[in-house]
Amino acid sequence: MNEYIKTPFSPPVERPLLNLDDNDFTKDSSRIFNKPDIAGFYINAKANAVLISIRHQQFMSKKKCDLLKSNLDNLIAHFEFADTKYAGRAIGMNYYIHKMQYETGLFIGLSFILVIGFLWLTFKSFWGVWVPLTIVALSMVWVVGFMVLVGQPINLILTVLPSIVFVVAMSDVIHLVSKYLDELRTGKSKLDAVKTAYKQVGLATLMTSLTTAIGFITLLTVNMQPVKDFGIYTAIGVMLAFALAYTVLPGLLIYTKTPKIADTSLTDTVWYKILHRLFRQLIRKENLFLSVRLL
Repeated sequence: MNEYIKTPFSPPVERPLLNLDDNDFTKDSSRIFNKPDIAGFYINAKANAVLISIRHQQFMSKKKCDLLKSNLDNLIAHFEFADTKYAGRAIGMNYYIHKMQYETGLFIGLSFILVIGFLWLTFKSFWGVWVPLTIVALSMVWVVGFMVLVGQPINLILTVLPSIVFVVAMSDVIHLVSKYLDELRTGKSKLDAVKTAYKQVGLATLMTSLTTAIGFITLLTVNMQPVKDFGIYTAIGVMLAFALAYTVLPGLLIYTKTPKIADTSLTDTVWYKILHRLFRQLIRKENLFLSVRLL
């Protein structure tokens, strides 16, 4: 950094604040601390911390930003500074990318664990876990693949996209597989059970996917591009999950081994007894529940 010295009969003269050829920096130090615009900004009051500003090429790519940070790390390690703090676009981009990768992996991992636990509690069989999970995993792969195809990078908001696709895809799959198993319990063949399941549950899952996709499309009204991207690609992910549930899932149900069907009737389950009892109470005290709802 340089300073400008005013002279009476000539333009200001530029000279460096520090004379690096002189090993004694006492004069330079006194002169710097007499300049509050420099000492108060670049050096703290105790003179034990300094701000170093580095000018570099603007709008560098991630590769160049990583190279710059690596070179800074090497310099800091060479001079053995006691404590350092970074700031700037190049440093922020590196932190942002690593943080986004970590959170994306965390969300996907937690989603998988949640889905596996839910499927096991629902179907209580390995078949009931891997068949729906295949559709859910393919839905996520298709969504990410489509984003790569159109050149859409994953930003901080889109890190939650896989979790949302998981939930929506799981909703379609659970309804279809549950109805398929119910039809198998009645003695139907796999093909007839699949036809009946899609005929009776198909319209409901279609409307669910459409309304969910439309809800995310409404985010296009927000005046923020990341939010708009989130709405667009989440809606696309919802419909891709629906498409997979209607193309890949029937093939899995037909061409995989028929799962073991419990002999227990639906009316013998604990949930049926609890829900049936609550439903009867709701019918008997309809006016009471309606009054509470209106309040």
